Amino acid sequence: MKFPHRHWLITVVLTVVTFTVAGIYTAVREVRVAMVASEAPPPRACELAHWEDDPEPIVFGSINDDRATPLFWHRKDGRGGPMNPGCNHFSKDNVWIDGRGRLHLALERRVLPTGEEVIHAAEIVSTTSLGFGAYEVVVVTDPQDLPANVVLGLFTYIEEPAVANREFDIELSRWSESDAPNAQFVSHFLSPAGDIGRLRGRFEQSGTFLTHIIDWRPGEVRFRSGEFTGRVVRFVPGPGNARFRMNLWRHRGAVSAVDVVIDDITFVPFVDGREED
Repeated sequence: MKFPHRHWLITVVLTVVTFTVAGIYTAVREVRVAMVASEAPPPRACELAHWEDDPEPIVFGSINDDRATPLFWHRKDGRGGPMNPGCNHFSKDNVWIDGRGRLHLALERRVLPTGEEVIHAAEIVSTTSLGFGAYEVVVVTDPQDLPANVVLGLFTYIEEPAVANREFDIELSRWSESDAPNAQFVSHFLSPAGDIGRLRGRFEQSGTFLTHIIDWRPGEVRFRSGEFTGRVVRFVPGPGNARFRMNLWRHRGAVSAVDVVIDDITFVPFVDGREED
């Protein structure tokens, strides 16, 4: 099943929500983004390297529970071979925690002993599936500072084509088009009729220390990036064994060194009947 290509998917609703904090009325600007059918681009063809779970997972972020349970992550490492997405060479050396406890995802160009230049990218994968709930990621780096052909991905994923890989994304990138919006919400789905599709909402984002949220509930996924929000209520599967991932990679073309800083991630487990946002 193919869908018409849409370049700009426009913000459609602006609302101002008021609530009371310590007796003071506070206004929150909320911009809803339309989720529109969009055909997924074909994947780049490359010989894919194999990677295994990291024998020494890193600790970053926590679960919002009574014990503030820490989150553990595998660092993706192709051991010098190209991997998806983008036929990048993912290396665990491109992931580290700094002295302030912040996560760094780095992208760099390296020269192999053969003289070939390759792009080394970064990705971390949660060691377990966390089920329904909200992944809240605070990104220090301003998306306006990312080169047009670099992608910062925050997403759920598992290799299960029968459920469209249970993939929901917040992606910060212009996808190598300098005049394109630099952020999008994406939902991949498989309809009961067996149609594979994708819903996408694009918008222009800016700012440091922005909070990005993927809130996966029974029958619904809610997205938030700063003041922008999106919502999907059709063909939403259960999480199964899907894990959360964060990556930084080159879409295509040449790229210089890039370092993205993530301040924190919190997973808030879903509780049926919890108060609406």
